[in-house]
Formats: sequence, structure tokens, C-alpha cells
Amino acid sequence: MRRWQRTVRWERTVRRERTVRPTGRIRLWRVAADHPHGERFWEGDNLVVNAGLPAFAEQAGGNNSYQVAAVGFGSGSTAVTVNDTDLTGPEKYYNAVGTATFPSGGTVQLAFAIQAADYAAYGLTIQEIGLFSNPPTAVTLPAVAGFSYPAWAASSAQPVGNLVKSAAGNPFRSTTPPAWPASTSEAVGHLIIDSNGNLQKCTTAGTTGSAHPAWATTVNSTTADNTVTWTCEALSGYTPTTGASVPSWVTTAIGAFTYDNTVAWTWLAGLALPTPMIAHAVVPSFAFTGSASYSGTWSLTF
Repeated sequence: MRRWQRTVRWERTVRRERTVRPTGRIRLWRVAADHPHGERFWEGDNLVVNAGLPAFAEQAGGNNSYQVAAVGFGSGSTAVTVNDTDLTGPEKYYNAVGTATFPSGGTVQLAFAIQAADYAAYGLTIQEIGLFSNPPTAVTLPAVAGFSYPAWAASSAQPVGNLVKSAAGNPFRSTTPPAWPASTSEAVGHLIIDSNGNLQKCTTAGTTGSAHPAWATTVNSTTADNTVTWTCEALSGYTPTTGASVPSWVTTAIGAFTYDNTVAWTWLAGLALPTPMIAHAVVPSFAFTGSASYSGTWSLTF
């Protein structure tokens, strides 16, 4: 009688341990010129790790302060364990999670992707994927770590898409300047692309008008725009080039512009990394160059 009771008690304990840990599954698709409609690249199970269980429990309990916020792509190939707290690769890229759906009771399915617009991840060999929570102390996403971007250099050509890092280690990308904005305050040095596709630089600070001015179309000629004066810096098709001295890097928000002679840099990411990790998986190795995009779903069952 006592032996039977001990056996039942042991079975209940094992059964309880088996149901505490959530489970998950990842599906990953690849879209490229040779597969424009997409092909299934990989499907497999993930491991929900110990570090993320408290945050996961908060989410499952409806605490909206804890959101599944980021998917990380890493270069490590070490097998995952329940004690993992981060991606293992030295090079990592983090993206915000997309939409969440609930395909069945107790299951949440999260959408994620890494696409051509994720310039900061170019050159990354992806071998692992991690799912991260966003606790009440928010982090800035996406974030990058471990990449060896070239340092900023004076008077250097920086075609759109080029990446550099500031002295503080922040990554910036050369991008197309914004279009002309109506009724907007502009400071000296700000760049815009006018309605003709030419580059204009603010040389007298002020506020733009309510309608497009008649733009000057020759280099070094000026355009009056309400209280702003624009000078035509380059014609359509120009190659952005840095100035003679380091610009004052703007890191107020992801995508914020730093104007540097004829280069419009955008801040790609903060250096704060998401934490804690909730789940982790090793995937077949693939190099991300932007020539193909990858999207997937991450299903977690409580």
C-alpha cells in the first residue's frame, strides 16, 4: 500500500514537471528571385529557457508590461540548453516581433522577419534564433552587436546603403534624405530631396512654406522657401560624400537623421540589448546578404 502511494506521488511529480515548461515550434520561409513565392527553409522545435520563464509567466497571466518584443539572429552554432540567457554568436542582430495570433487555446503564434531593409545585418551568417521579452524597462529595437563596421572617414564617398560606426560604437547607414516637408522648421545643414530629385541643403534656417517653391536646378544656386533658403548641392544621381569633420551624431530615435555634408545618415540601433531570452533554437546556417528575405512564425504553447 505504501509502495503504491509512493509510486503515485512520484508519477504526479514527473507529470507536473513535464507540463510546467512551455513548448514551441519555428517555421521559416525564404523569398528570393529564384523562389518569388517563397519556399519553406526550415521547421523545428525551440527550447524555452529558464531565464525567460518568469517573464513568460507574466505574459501568460495577462501582464501587459511584459511583451514578446524581439527576435534575435545570431552567428553561434552551439546547441541550446535550458540555461541559455542570450544568443551565443559574437555577431547578433535584433528585430521587433510582428503580429501575434492565437490559432488554438493556449497557443500564441508570433510573426517575425529579416528582410532586405535590415541593412545592419548584412554579412551575418545566421545559425541561431532567439525570442526575447521586453520587461517593464523598455529597450530600443532593433539593436546590433558584434559587427565590425568601418569607422567614419572624412571626405569619403558613402553611397546609399553604406554602413559606418561612430566613435561611440553606434551604427549609421547612408540613406536617401527626406522629401521636402511643408510648414516645418529647418536648421542649417539639413538636407532634403526636392520635387525634381535634386539635393537641397538648408543654408538659412527658418520654417518652410505651405507649398513647394520653384526649385533652383543648378548646383550652388538658391531657392527661397518662406523663411528658409535652400542651396542646390547636387543633381539627381549624385554620390553622397562626407564632410571634413566628424558630424554631431543624432541618436534620439531609430531612423533619426544626421546630416554630414551631402550624406544623410540614419541611426540604425541602440546598443541596449533585449532581455530576458524566452526561447532559443539552432537553425541551418545561411548567410544574410539582403538578396533574399526570410520570414517565419514562432508558436508557443503554454
